[in-house]
Amino acid sequence: MDAPASSGESAQPTQPAAPSPAAQPSRGSILIVEDDRLLRELLMEKLTRAGFSPREAIDGQQALAAIEAQTPDLVLLDLVLPGMDGFQILREIRSRKSPIADIPVFVLSNLGDRSDFQRAKDLGANEYFIKAHFSLDEIVDSVKWRLQQS
Repeated sequence: MDAPASSGESAQPTQPAAPSPAAQPSRGSILIVEDDRLLRELLMEKLTRAGFSPREAIDGQQALAAIEAQTPDLVLLDLVLPGMDGFQILREIRSRKSPIADIPVFVLSNLGDRSDFQRAKDLGANEYFIKAHFSLDEIVDSVKWRLQQS
């Protein structure tokens, strides 16, 4: 316990400075990078109900700014986006210094060609979901599983 202040005031314990949000990611923070409003809102709702803290971005610039502002625990990334595509975003994430480069990235895309899958994997995608082949519940379950593993 701190000694009383000499001016007769009661001593106030000092609090250590809080770490910056980028340095200390919150457990369960998910960044959804998706330009389709309906899908983005549905993912936000499902993830929130599952106990996560989702944030959203609709393009590459917003995504990278959101990652720099507060490092998420996982990124759900569409590949077809306005401006910078998901491949460019993935390349940019993986080129950054840790811990940003180490964020798990799950691609959610309508691109189903083997070459798109391989390109995303080569750039460091941890998972690749073709939107039409998976339910939102299956995607949320995969997010839960991945975050329990780390």
